[in-house]
Amino acid sequence: MSLMSIDSVFKLLLYPKEAYRSFSDTQFIVDALQDIEFICKTKGIFERNHYHIGDKFFDYVTFLGCSPAFKTEPDQTGALDFLHIEMSESTEKANFHYNSLGVQARCFQCKSKLNNVLDKVMADKADLKKTQFSCAKCEVNSDILNINWRNTACFVNQFIAIHQVFPHEAIPNESLLLLLQDVTNTPWHYSYADLILT
Repeated sequence: MSLMSIDSVFKLLLYPKEAYRSFSDTQFIVDALQDIEFICKTKGIFERNHYHIGDKFFDYVTFLGCSPAFKTEPDQTGALDFLHIEMSESTEKANFHYNSLGVQARCFQCKSKLNNVLDKVMADKADLKKTQFSCAKCEVNSDILNINWRNTACFVNQFIAIHQVFPHEAIPNESLLLLLQDVTNTPWHYSYADLILT
């Protein structure tokens, strides 16, 4: 496992809550997102698994603040530094995606802050499934899946990425998460990330 940056770009990740859940064929998800015009139907794929946003994208993602600024088209052919959607392929092993601005982790039992979590993740990166995090307050041990990452990290096999979204700049609407749940028969959650352990 090695640490790497993905394009140095912040993303809003949507992913199945169920541990290690993934889909070998994601076309049915793409079709559902195109049907509601979250993903653009007419422009199609412009890069492998990358899609332009649809006309109703902003009905499903709420941008916070007074006047958010973003590009919806690339400045040059092949550039990925604009607001668009990526449907990731499934990976055999789950990867740890996290936010370089800071990871916040809470004990699932008492909700206390867990300290030095990222250091432990880095130290145990060979097999994160076995990593245990101990809460100093209630002394309960948690594995990586039970921690409340407060939308700053996730451990997943597959995701939908909305590129060029900074942490807490935008949130997915409940209707989008429910649509993904209906289509895939599993609940979905979200997080912000720009780095990944692979």
